[in-house]
Amino acid sequence: MIDYTWVAWFEELAAKIAEGGEIYLIERAKNVAWQEDGREDVPALLQYGDENIDPFSFLYFLAHKNTRHQYERVFESVHERFGLDSDFPDTAFIPTPTRNTLFHGGPNRFNPEVLWRLYRQAVQIDAEPDIQPEVFNAALDIHNVGIPKLTQTLFIANPRYFLPADRGILAVLTEHEDVNDYRGYVATMEAVTDRFPGCHPYEINTFLYTQANNPLISREFNFFQISTNVYNDGTDYWEWSDEWSEEHRILTFNENNYVYTGGPGQERTYPLAEPERGDVILVRFGGQGRAVGVVEENKYNPDGWDEDGFISVYWINKTASEIEGGLPQIGFSRAGEATQTAFRNTDAYQISFDLIDRWIGGNGIEDDDDDIGDDLDDILTEIDGDFDTSFPLNTILFGPPGTGKTWEAVSYA
Repeated sequence: MIDYTWVAWFEELAAKIAEGGEIYLIERAKNVAWQEDGREDVPALLQYGDENIDPFSFLYFLAHKNTRHQYERVFESVHERFGLDSDFPDTAFIPTPTRNTLFHGGPNRFNPEVLWRLYRQAVQIDAEPDIQPEVFNAALDIHNVGIPKLTQTLFIANPRYFLPADRGILAVLTEHEDVNDYRGYVATMEAVTDRFPGCHPYEINTFLYTQANNPLISREFNFFQISTNVYNDGTDYWEWSDEWSEEHRILTFNENNYVYTGGPGQERTYPLAEPERGDVILVRFGGQGRAVGVVEENKYNPDGWDEDGFISVYWINKTASEIEGGLPQIGFSRAGEATQTAFRNTDAYQISFDLIDRWIGGNGIEDDDDDIGDDLDDILTEIDGDFDTSFPLNTILFGPPGTGKTWEAVSYA
């Protein structure tokens, strides 16, 4: 099941660092249990003096510790030292940059003052980021820092506003300009987010790395439709406060990244156990569209409906829109060609069907089209060439554990 607890945890940590400042971070960073008991070697983060313990280096170094033997010790220590209240993050979904590298290159080749200025512009308490392009570009002048590394750390610090401008994200674009300054970064990220209307950057990042390294959508998949009128009471549960009632659970589809229904079906039995990984879910409320999602895992009992069942999804479009031509009043079913076409022909959802068509290399309704076209691997190969030229000594493969970074590293080398 998709778990985004890391988002709130890192947001709280990032905000405390921004509010506390230099001395606050230095004192706590030096007391984190980076090493196992008994080891006397100094962690790399602490080898260059207090003045070089900046928030970017700290967060980047911390993200490296998302491994089986270090995660529990290090992250629990950070949780305690910084007095965090957020739920402890699930290690499986924490974004992890390439290990065995520092964010900075050591004394005399570093500029912590610039990084602190950029950090405070990116992480503002109760306000949106306000980055000055010259500060962002000055951070790029630091030795051993490039666009991928800098933006990956911005993403970790503020995952609701930033995306990592690396090959996994850029793969969604058939064309893109070179990303070598703040202007290019903003333009490229806007182009990516435009393809995932209403979705948070952290949702986009997780989906794209899964699709690139362990593809969800392939040639063989099905469309399903489900209504947000979960309990047939005329209420739209797409946006709702999570709570439990005396009669049944009331959980929002939107922020929980799953869909469910409140019963086994009325005149016909719902095919709840049928959707499989990679199938596409079209979410609606009556004749209004709510979202398009891709199945990550089906938690329904194969023997029939159960109250605790649900279908975990990656959202790729969370836009509310009237559906062209309307939709039949069905709670949950396979989506026939008429329903698929109605969603496809609605302006708000066309971009999602365009992406699906690219991933399967044909039309989302017809399954017998042999023209595969340009697939994701071709796009990744093209982007690899660009990054070879720009960052020959600083290539970063970035994504949650289990999404193929090791395989990609061998292939890329």
